[in-house]
Amino acid sequence: MVFVSTLTHPSLCKLVDYYLKKIYLCCYKRLSNFKLYITGMNGKKTKELILREAFKLFSAKTYEQVTFTELENATQLTRGAIMYHFKTKELIFKSMCDKYLLEDGSILDKLKSVDPDIPLKDFINIYIESVVEIKESTKSVGINNINRALINITNQATHYYPSFEIKALKWQIIQIQMWKDILHRAVKNNEIRKDIDLEIASDLFEDIYCGISYSGIVYPDGIEVERLRKALYFIYDLIKY
Repeated sequence: MVFVSTLTHPSLCKLVDYYLKKIYLCCYKRLSNFKLYITGMNGKKTKELILREAFKLFSAKTYEQVTFTELENATQLTRGAIMYHFKTKELIFKSMCDKYLLEDGSILDKLKSVDPDIPLKDFINIYIESVVEIKESTKSVGINNINRALINITNQATHYYPSFEIKALKWQIIQIQMWKDILHRAVKNNEIRKDIDLEIASDLFEDIYCGISYSGIVYPDGIEVERLRKALYFIYDLIKY
């Protein structure tokens, strides 16, 4: 970059050009570092930060109540940095729902790496451990009642995320099928009785989790894990050999 000075003294011209170049390079470096922060190695962390803080805001407020100003304050990012990743509040909301309701924050995501040949009893233990993990991880970011948060967001999603109901239904079907597959192998391995109706049993295991999760909205700490444990094992004891 060439700087032209209107000063007539040659030494002054050189001095002015020198400092102008220094200022330009300093500003260019700062802008480059900022672009690297939001698009480069730290870009993923920036997006995760935005979605995490959005999750906290949407869990306690309605869609209309959450503003970009609140997101800026919560993330300590400028509006430009936020909008670089998410152009609209709607896109932030949809991405947050996908991440915390259907992906990272869902129990289905926690169980997808489980050995498919695991005994039903061991699967129930891992299932309960996954519930505890989700509960503790959300509490660590300031959400004490995960069930109240998820139900509030789910209710908002039915209004502001047109395809959410279809995605949620697919999630439900996959989770019920997961129980059905585990139960089928348990029958095959003589862990549970062969006269069990697997359709009803898989629905029952899923409904117990959903029901106790829903009732968790009235408790300060959310879902009662011990109650879930007793209910799941009550069914297991009824159908085992």
